[in-house]
Amino acid sequence: MLRQQIDNLRERLGKAQLLSESVLRHRKVRNLGEVRTVGILYDATDREIFEYVNDVVRRFRADMKKVHTLGYINSKDDRDMLSSKLGFDFFNRKNLDFYFRPRCPVADNFMAESFDLLIDLNIENLWPLEYVMRRSHASLKVGLSPRHHNPYDLSFRVSFPENTPPYSREQKMELMRTLILNIRKYLHQI
Repeated sequence: MLRQQIDNLRERLGKAQLLSESVLRHRKVRNLGEVRTVGILYDATDREIFEYVNDVVRRFRADMKKVHTLGYINSKDDRDMLSSKLGFDFFNRKNLDFYFRPRCPVADNFMAESFDLLIDLNIENLWPLEYVMRRSHASLKVGLSPRHHNPYDLSFRVSFPENTPPYSREQKMELMRTLILNIRKYLHQI
């Protein structure tokens, strides 16, 4: 109980510090046909969700998009880590600092990349992924609402399940499918 309270305080301090910083980026909304680079953030702890993201990446690449993903594995055990491959990078709790912010080259490189489109599939609002998303230099950041201090340039309101996080795998998958469908639909119309 005390440990959880201390961790919550550390996370809140990290969030407060982040909100006082600003990221210089050039916001621009593009039609999906004009988008060349796509970044995707997601919770890679569940292998089934990783497979779904892999399928999303294949579809974007079929449309001639350069896609880079960053997955967070909520574990300190290196045996749970997936090995990085082209366009798929990962970090875990060992890569977090005192305030639970990622401190590793893959996260730094992802944040520095000027993606045309950044898709936040962080359904559970995991702080390490939120930090990366907020520090990203992407032109257009897209995610689901509601969130405190909505950080997105474009957000889609969907009906979240009645219960609060953690959501079931099926609920997370449905929310991610809905977000991807809405992004494709909306950005085709621009």
